[in-house]
Amino acid sequence: MRTLIVYESMFGNTRAIAEAIGEGFAEYADVTVLNLDDITEGALADVDLVVAGGPTHAFGMSRPQTRLDAANRQSCLVTQRVSLRDWLPTLADRDAVVDVAVFCTKAASPRWLPGSAAHSAARALKHRHIGLAAKPAVFHVEGMQGPLVPGELDRARDWGAELAHATKDLKRRRR
Repeated sequence: MRTLIVYESMFGNTRAIAEAIGEGFAEYADVTVLNLDDITEGALADVDLVVAGGPTHAFGMSRPQTRLDAANRQSCLVTQRVSLRDWLPTLADRDAVVDVAVFCTKAASPRWLPGSAAHSAARALKHRHIGLAAKPAVFHVEGMQGPLVPGELDRARDWGAELAHATKDLKRRRR
């Protein structure tokens, strides 16, 4: 099974989570982890599973204004050109069926704060009739810019391994 993990990251926390998920996948699948800015035309060729993630901004996926706000807090953003919100709809344009899982990073405090980029992404995919391979996953950061809450990288590796194990037969089931 070939898996592509893509991420949008402002301050590097979502990138770290994506890389940890990739480490969890590596034992079970051929996996590539890419910044959305680095996606090429052929990146989705022969992919069975896409795992996509981004930061939570204003209760959901980033928007141009929230990305500008992030840029004002840091001189060089990790992802500068492509947002998860803009990229996800391109999955519906593909001829080949691909399964998708989504994740996000979100401020840990206050925990009652509603919304997440992962749940917004799941709704956007459902709207385009793209099913999810797993429940959306939320990983926590301290404050707006991080760092990650202790233990979140381990939890991301575990989630990646669980997802890879649960979906390893996707390609066979489609035949």
